[in-house]
Amino acid sequence: MGLPSGRSLRTAIVAMLLVPLLIGSAFADAPSKREMDTRLTAAAELVDAMGGRESVVEQINRVIPLQMLALQKQFPTMSPDSRHIIESSMREEFMNGVDLLLGRIAASYAHRFTTEEMRAMTRFNRSDAGRKLREQSDDLQRELREISSKWGEEIAKRVGERLQEQMNKPPPLTS
Repeated sequence: MGLPSGRSLRTAIVAMLLVPLLIGSAFADAPSKREMDTRLTAAAELVDAMGGRESVVEQINRVIPLQMLALQKQFPTMSPDSRHIIESSMREEFMNGVDLLLGRIAASYAHRFTTEEMRAMTRFNRSDAGRKLREQSDDLQRELREISSKWGEEIAKRVGERLQEQMNKPPPLTS
C-alpha cells in the first residue's frame, strides 16, 4: 500500500475543508429552535387575535347539524339514541381537537411569516379596523362572490354575443 498521490491528497483536503462550509450553508436559512419557538408563540397570538378559536367553534356548530341531517337521510331508520350518541361523539371529538387544529394553523403561519410580520398582523387584528374587518368578513365574502358571479355572467354574455355575430356572418366569397 503506497502513499496517496498528490492529487488525491489535495482532493481529500479540499473535501475536508468544503464539507463543513457546505453543510453550514445548507442549514443557514433554517431558523433556530429558539426563533421557531418565538415564531410559534407569535403565530398562536395571531391566530387568537384573528378570532381563530371562536371561528373554529362556530364552524363546528354549523357543520355538525348539517352532517347529522345528511346522516339521517342516509339512514332514515336511525334511532334517536343512535343519533344522540353520534352527535355527542362528533361534538366531543371536534372540540377535543380544536387546540391541535389551532396549533397546526399557527405552525402554518410561523412557516410563512417572520415574528415581526406576525406581530404586526396581530396588532392590526386587535385594532378597531381589524375587528371591523373580521365582523364584516362573512357579508363581504358573500358580496364579493355575487360581484364576481355577475362579472363572469357579463363576460359570458358578451362572448356569446360575439360567437353569435360570427355565426351569423355570411360565408366569405370564394372564386
